[in-house]
Amino acid sequence: EVSKQGGTLHCVITSTVPGQLWMHWGFAKRDTGWFSPPEKFLPPDTKKIDDKASQSPFKDGKIVISVPEKEAPEAVAFVLKKDGPEEWFNGPGGDFWIAFKPMDPDGIGELIVQREAKSTHWSILDRMRLVCENVKAVAESPGGCAWIYTLLRFNQLKLVPLSRQSNYQSKDLAHTQKGVSLAFAALYARYPEARVWARMCITIVPRGGGNGDAIRLEILDIMRRHGIKEGHRPGIEDKFIEEWHQKLHTNCAPDDIIIAEAYINFLGTGNPDDYWGYLKGHGLSWEYMCGIGGGKGSANSGLAGLTATPMHLPQLTDDIKHLRWTLMQVHGGADLDFMIHKAAPGLDGELNGILGEIQGNRHEWWIPGKIMEARRKLQGYLENDHGHRDALMLDVTLEQWFKVNIEKAKFSDMSREDLLEMAVLVCENTALSYGGQFWSCLNQMHHLKGEGDQWSERWAKLGKATVERVALGLQRMMDDIYTLVQPKAERLGKAIDAHEAYLTNFGEEVVRGLPSFSLAQILAALDGHMRHAGNMGVWEQVSSVQSAVGEVQVMDDMVAIQGQTFDKPKVLVVRRIGGMEDIPAGVTCVVTRSSMDVLSHIAIRARNQGVMLST
Repeated sequence: EVSKQGGTLHCVITSTVPGQLWMHWGFAKRDTGWFSPPEKFLPPDTKKIDDKASQSPFKDGKIVISVPEKEAPEAVAFVLKKDGPEEWFNGPGGDFWIAFKPMDPDGIGELIVQREAKSTHWSILDRMRLVCENVKAVAESPGGCAWIYTLLRFNQLKLVPLSRQSNYQSKDLAHTQKGVSLAFAALYARYPEARVWARMCITIVPRGGGNGDAIRLEILDIMRRHGIKEGHRPGIEDKFIEEWHQKLHTNCAPDDIIIAEAYINFLGTGNPDDYWGYLKGHGLSWEYMCGIGGGKGSANSGLAGLTATPMHLPQLTDDIKHLRWTLMQVHGGADLDFMIHKAAPGLDGELNGILGEIQGNRHEWWIPGKIMEARRKLQGYLENDHGHRDALMLDVTLEQWFKVNIEKAKFSDMSREDLLEMAVLVCENTALSYGGQFWSCLNQMHHLKGEGDQWSERWAKLGKATVERVALGLQRMMDDIYTLVQPKAERLGKAIDAHEAYLTNFGEEVVRGLPSFSLAQILAALDGHMRHAGNMGVWEQVSSVQSAVGEVQVMDDMVAIQGQTFDKPKVLVVRRIGGMEDIPAGVTCVVTRSSMDVLSHIAIRARNQGVMLST
């Protein structure tokens, strides 16, 4: 851990490993790597090894490095060496890495752009190592956290390559991904202000760990037991399995879970469309499959795309299902059954009982309330000193499943009483995820429910104020996230020549994909009931712009003007708005009688374009 006393930073490394242990270390910069620390900063009995590294012995289980803040490096990088017999240990992302200083957001952004756009040898393993090394460094910087999230989102969307002239072993990626997920769990536990980002990031990274080598060995075992040709070994010639086998050896990644699921679908029907359609529907386009392959020279795996259509060998079905489970051990994370299975050993019996009820009744109408019960009990596990990776990943998975169940409801058909009950439940779900102001919002909603004379004019005005407070808090948080990630996506996207279609609405898709989006929809439905019961005016300002000037144009909808630009300022009076419309350049105001939530596409656009929007 790094602490500050006066103007000096003290880095304390502790170990419980028995026997003589040495730290092989150096100061480090993120862009250039290790460099030799000045002798005045070396702990007692340190041996200088070369022009970059020194070795210091652990004494009483610890080493202390003290450096004046003005002279502190970006980080200390190290590995460990044990004597008798000699044994070396490194960290989950390669070297152990301790940040001395918070990372400058521009610095981490420049590092990401340089590595992703200009590295000639680069892979998902290198990307995950970069993330693992810098999670703690950006902990106190929302801008830095946004850079890490943007990179991981690009990785999830396949906008950055799986590998570029580079291969790796599955066990190394498994080890590194474990380090990444553990780092986000620790970030959540130790830095309350970064919890939004920790949750967002851990939602899109694999759990890691498991036995990466088991994947390679299992596909070989399947091929041999079923007589499938392997290299020069005679057997059934299945080009797909030959190509996939090569990928699992040299470029195994989370996309292999999708490939396994598509293959299982095909084995069940024999219809190639069930294979290729599943891949495309889950983000693996034909172009992506063609681009899978190894590097050059010693890094060349011999694979030039995974493009073959599988043979129909239904006898492989059970084995491929087991291989999918093995892949989930390393690359999975968001699956409800998988995360309950992984988290259960570290949870108490009562909580496991609740999780069993959820697992067996996940589609029942009452399951959102049961999910909330489980999430309340999980909170104590999430906030211990080192975090709890499986509990956090289970919590975000439950949160996603809560959202799925809530969105089944048709809010327009619900009574105002049922809407209020659901709004309180969804507000608590949001508070459990993001804390802070949402606990105050939840308290106010409970107070509103407890007030007598419900739906009277006085009560409705209090209800309207409560709904507005929650909506404004949600709007502020989501606008902050949008403002942080959108320019970073545009910068990284431009550097790697990503298609404009992925970048235009990047930040908005991030915001609308969060589980808290359902809260905005319920508040919009509830707002109308509050206004009617309180005899309040029918107009609502969706953006903060208070006035606008322009030529008035009346229209039924905005479909015909999508993509247009107006030379003169326009005020649009629109009869119907669906919420997904863009606002053309030159429009200063949109007035409509259609209701909309604060996180709808057009509402986000209005706030970011400075357009008055009234409904």
